[in-house]
Amino acid sequence: MQTYPILYLNKKDLFVLKLIGELRFNIAPTLENVLKLSNPYEAKKDILIDMTQTTMVDSTVLGTLLNFFLSEDNRILFTQEPPSIVCNNDDIKRILRDIGINQLFLVKEYDERLAEIWDEYTMVEENMVEKDVIEECIRHSHLTLSQLHRPSRDMDLVVRTLKDK
Repeated sequence: MQTYPILYLNKKDLFVLKLIGELRFNIAPTLENVLKLSNPYEAKKDILIDMTQTTMVDSTVLGTLLNFFLSEDNRILFTQEPPSIVCNNDDIKRILRDIGINQLFLVKEYDERLAEIWDEYTMVEENMVEKDVIEECIRHSHLTLSQLHRPSRDMDLVVRTLKDK
């Protein structure tokens, strides 16, 4: 098994999702599973998405985050207490702005709670995922993103192509 660039921390009053390195579409199903199994809203926790060590993020990963937080089960809690995304990479912050995620999440450069808890994270291991599961995750993520704002031609092409399969 390969270790994924996904770590999480589940403390009494805090859930941290730490995303490291290059985040590509193939991790989306695993990310979705981590969020569903952890369900930080159910436990009434503060939620931090730590992207301070993220170097690249693919739109499918962002769409997967949105799918979870905007799902029917989480939508009301999300609007009352949106998670924070901690990110200090200017390119990624620009992507978050361009997609409109900064209008839904609190995006900030630093959170003091992240400084003291590194050794307590759980690493997520890769699960073998079927190609059709990945394709469905890509399609669903891009549908969510396209509903957030006027889709680009590239995103529209991805959604139409995957819908036709």
